[in-house]
Order: sequence, then C-alpha cells, then structure tokens
Amino acid sequence: AAMVSDAFGVERQQLVANILIMVLGPVGMHVATNREASARARFASVSVLLGSLQGFAGATIYLLVVQLFSVKTRNTRMGFA
Repeated sequence: AAMVSDAFGVERQQLVANILIMVLGPVGMHVATNREASARARFASVSVLLGSLQGFAGATIYLLVVQLFSVKTRNTRMGFA
C-alpha cells in the first residue's frame, strides 16, 4: 500500500481501496457465509479475497507516515532502526 501511496498519493489510494472493499467485500462475505460452499472455498474467500482487500487498504496510521515523510527520509530512518 505504501508503494501505491508514494506513486499516487494517500487520498487516491484510500479512495480506490474503499471502492474495492465496497464492491468486492460483500462478494467475499457472501461466499464466506454460504453454507452450501465447501470449507475450502469459504476459507479461501476470507483469507485471500478479504485479506488482500485489507492489505491493499493498509493501516491508515502507516499511510499517514507515508504522507508525512518522503521516501528518502523513511528509508534513511529505517536504517537507523
């Protein structure tokens, strides 16, 4: 998520992430709660689909760090950590 935010900005990345969650989230939840689907399909729905959506959305606090500091500053500080 940070790489996308560096390229396009945090606001645009969050907007796209929220649209994806709004469109694909109900599909994932429908498969996850469908009793007729196999256990593997339900598990894959939760772990892959919903997990990847959350991963793309990123934790907002980390994206605020992306917005505050440039790539060079973040990489320099990670070397000291």
